[in-house]
Amino acid sequence: MRIAILEDSLIQQERIRNLLDLNHRLCFFSAVEEYMESNSYFDLLLLDIELGSQNGIEFIKKTSR
Repeated sequence: MRIAILEDSLIQQERIRNLLDLNHRLCFFSAVEEYMESNSYFDLLLLDIELGSQNGIEFIKKTSR
């Protein structure tokens, strides 16, 4: 399973990495733009609500239309 995690805090990224089963491929992104530029497919996308100047909830609303 490929999992993308959008989290701008490096400390939170490390906490998430430690909580999740490492048998899955984890890719961390600090910004929506970075994730979008990856052009990769992921089975699961975990979003931080506050991504610096952006909002994870608003981002997913825009992309799910």
